[in-house]
Amino acid sequence: MSNKNVVVLMTDQQRWDTIRALGNGTIRTPNFDRLCQSGVAFTHAFSPVPVCSPARDRLFTGADSKTLGEVNSHLCWRPTARSFHSVLAEAGYKTGGFGKMHFKPTRESHGFTHFALHEELQSGGREYREDDDYFVYLRDQGLGHIRYPCGVRGLLYSQPQTSPIPEEHHETKWVTDRAIDFIDTFHRVPFLCFASWMQPHWPVHVPKQWADLYDNDEIDLPVWNDEEQAHLPWLSRLMRDCSDMADGGKDPAIDRILRAKALYYASISYIDHQVGRILDRLEAHGLMDDTLIIFTSDHGEMLYDHLTVNKCVPYEPSVRIPMIVSGPGMRNPGTPADDFTTLLDIAPTIYEFTGVEPPTGCPLAGASLLGDREEVRGRQEVFSEIGTGITGGFVSIRTRKWKYAFNHFGGLKQLFDLENDPHELQNLLLDPVSTEAAQVAEDLHRQLLQWNRDHSVAERIVDGDFVTAPEPPIPTDRNPQYETFVDNLPEEEKAMLWSEARSVYEAIKDEKHLDPADLDLECWERLFGPGCIAELEELTKRELRSRKRVEAR
Repeated sequence: MSNKNVVVLMTDQQRWDTIRALGNGTIRTPNFDRLCQSGVAFTHAFSPVPVCSPARDRLFTGADSKTLGEVNSHLCWRPTARSFHSVLAEAGYKTGGFGKMHFKPTRESHGFTHFALHEELQSGGREYREDDDYFVYLRDQGLGHIRYPCGVRGLLYSQPQTSPIPEEHHETKWVTDRAIDFIDTFHRVPFLCFASWMQPHWPVHVPKQWADLYDNDEIDLPVWNDEEQAHLPWLSRLMRDCSDMADGGKDPAIDRILRAKALYYASISYIDHQVGRILDRLEAHGLMDDTLIIFTSDHGEMLYDHLTVNKCVPYEPSVRIPMIVSGPGMRNPGTPADDFTTLLDIAPTIYEFTGVEPPTGCPLAGASLLGDREEVRGRQEVFSEIGTGITGGFVSIRTRKWKYAFNHFGGLKQLFDLENDPHELQNLLLDPVSTEAAQVAEDLHRQLLQWNRDHSVAERIVDGDFVTAPEPPIPTDRNPQYETFVDNLPEEEKAMLWSEARSVYEAIKDEKHLDPADLDLECWERLFGPGCIAELEELTKRELRSRKRVEAR
């Protein structure tokens, strides 16, 4: 067996427009730029399902929703689907997976011969510290008192914060260290290394040494306007109104938004630094001529465009992702390509590069990105989806000029002219609707229905059209997720944990752009128990209840 190695580098929730070599003049990403020079950056890459678990399922298997049978988060693929790392392991490869996987059950490796897990939070089956190798490592390093090793959710989910964990023990470095150890151990045999960082997913929490890499005055404002704020899809309104940043679209907290964006950029620059360490190690072992390197992310991030955060919506910042492929077999390295590509193309690329036959019984929905890419270059449209109608979400089609989306909650239809409105601020299907817009929407709707019949779940279509569900009320609670592993710790270890309020204080004590009095403290206390506000007042030495909040709902 020839030494054809594969390295897949994956971030979580990274926008496509966060690489300096591809046009972002603010961010510093020398190692992503390095990959752009040695390989091909695909500038129109998309997530087929812009939410964590399903996006990764499609990356690992190359299968569409019709095969996998799910389009929502925290579900696992059907037994007929096979991951590329399990197939390569059966072919004799050493396969290492390090970091965030989102597998179910949690400790199922799906074919990784070497496995070190770090997930974004301990819930939904990850309820013991021992389920997460990074959390065990922190305990062994004397840092087991930190309640939120992955950043504080709840009150601070998309707020500016920094990590109280020393840089040498930060999760981003921990994942990189294990990937490098794996490469050092197996560089003489064929290997596949998958390094998966949790950042820059909210809550962004960089080491303190990286927190001031970018100043607010370097950061561009997000894009939005008052008119479009009145016509956002339900999920967008949810992400806006629960952020404590936008006040229902009326009074954005601009300084805090810019600071959150600056920390998001810093997180990507910190990951870029770790990517450089991996590239340097591959070069030191003389592996660059025999190794396929793929960098991508599972989905994008709104980053306060349209005054919203997160993903799960059809807008470009949510569905569009970075994708760079470097190594033998790439056509025109150093020249970006604007082919429509998706995460579904990664498994076929790996199979072609290694010469390992793909599994039977699990049809590949994508195509290889090596060589002439004839099938890829012939694509005229790309599709994204989430949910089924009963659970909300959307289904969308994007061409070079148009994007059309059907949102299941409320049945909102959106049509954007991307050539003249690249920021998707004017929905052409709002009154008055032109004859051209109506005809384009009708044609794209028909294409979307046929694509769904061929490639997605049948439940989305009833009586020949997409399901429409009533819009539920916008929840008033903030992100209620927390590290449930703490509930199962021995009593003596629970007694050592930082409290909820202490965790918040340590994350924001150096944040000059965040005043905790502006946050939804009442909701936080309701979610996490009485006494949180009083303790935070004691830690900050100020009275936080005295300030009247302007309710966003």
